[in-house]
Amino acid sequence: MSTVSADSLQASLANRTILVIDDSEAVRTAFEVLLSLHGARVLGAATQEEGLAVLAHEGVDLTIQDMNFRREATSGEEGIALFHEIRARFPQVPIVLLTAWTHLETAVELVRAGAADYIAKPWDDARLLTSVRNLIDLGRARAEAAEWHARSSPSASTCVASSTRARPCTRSCAPRPRSRARTCRC
Repeated sequence: MSTVSADSLQASLANRTILVIDDSEAVRTAFEVLLSLHGARVLGAATQEEGLAVLAHEGVDLTIQDMNFRREATSGEEGIALFHEIRARFPQVPIVLLTAWTHLETAVELVRAGAADYIAKPWDDARLLTSVRNLIDLGRARAEAAEWHARSSPSASTCVASSTRARPCTRSCAPRPRSRARTCRC
């Protein structure tokens, strides 16, 4: 990775929170090391329930989730259910699906349902980092577009952070000068 792209990656992931939901402690640790080297804050969850709890209480910019949570499981049913639960409760959070048992039909179905990417184990670090950076940058661009829209629409009220993060805005946002629009960065 060149210095320019490493700097770009560092800038993209700095102060961003990524949740890794995987039953394997080794996988969670590998992601924590890889992503934190590039400035990301990495949270881990070993179960679907833990992952949903983290999403409910933390501002998460991106989720990477496993498709199987038991050693003997290979169907992806647990991951499919978790994906749909996250999508229903936190629709703005990009989800990268991760599995050792790649099923093309499942991947296509979930990407059509809104998954941001589908990556097979073992993963390629460069490809994974590129995907994560692109998704974080896309979220940032959406937040900037929401902010611009709020400034250009006098009656609009929006929270930039809640448009791209799992946690809803909890602040009372003051009107922007010379506008009735309300914008905050939580």
